[in-house]
Amino acid sequence: IYRSEAGLAWQQILTDCPVPWHEAEIPGADADTRCAEALRRAREAVAMPFALDREPPIRAHLFRLDPERHLLVLAFH
Repeated sequence: IYRSEAGLAWQQILTDCPVPWHEAEIPGADADTRCAEALRRAREAVAMPFALDREPPIRAHLFRLDPERHLLVLAFH
């Protein structure tokens, strides 16, 4: 994460830094609807800004379309 003191920015290396992990079931009557919704949510997830002074510069999102199909999205700053 990145800190700032007295106008000087510096990087703080965290010894224990779990990746923020989000999971969601994607609703929908058919596979095309679920896929479109998962892609919409993926675009939304990667567009979220990072608060680099409070969180690591990585996020993971797992979208379940059905028991056999998933979409994993990794967002990096």
